[in-house]
Amino acid sequence: MIRVLSKTKQPHLGLLTLLALAVIGIGIYYYARSAAPAPAPAKLLPPGVNLELTRVRFFEFQGNRLAWELSGASVTYRAGDQDLLFVRPEARFFQEDGQEFSASSRRAHYWTRDSRIEMSGEVKGQDQQGLHLETEELVYLGQSQELKSTGPVKVWGRGATLEGQRLHADLSTREIQVQGPVRLRAEKLNWSGG
Repeated sequence: MIRVLSKTKQPHLGLLTLLALAVIGIGIYYYARSAAPAPAPAKLLPPGVNLELTRVRFFEFQGNRLAWELSGASVTYRAGDQDLLFVRPEARFFQEDGQEFSASSRRAHYWTRDSRIEMSGEVKGQDQQGLHLETEELVYLGQSQELKSTGPVKVWGRGATLEGQRLHADLSTREIQVQGPVRLRAEKLNWSGG
């Protein structure tokens, strides 16, 4: 007579098998990862290489505050000079109190070493209080937050037009100086800011 014994259940056998497979899989992953070559360190472009970008915005913070923003239809990065050349740029310069001055031109040159932006070719700018500016060249000095123009300049708004040979504006204090032979045409002066 043959007797059939009932199968003994081993409830943890499936769980142990699954755990062993997981440990083997993790071991294979780490082995493959350690055998793979290390990624090459990132390098800057070598001198003489240009990189052209489209629809890019560059900006700089001073402390916790956005100081300026610069964008253009196209941007070329010249690795040797560490500078950026913009075509049809638009710039926004922000003051500590939240006010901004915006400008556009045919081209701009941003020097990464000293945070200097040189806009040239039909530069047109305006602030939020209605003052407008036209010149052929405008330079923004990022470290001192100054705008300078070395050629003829025209500033108008608030009932007056001021024309001169050079401009110096301090964005932190909102002082504007027009120098050279200066011509003022006043319709109705309102320089109180309102």
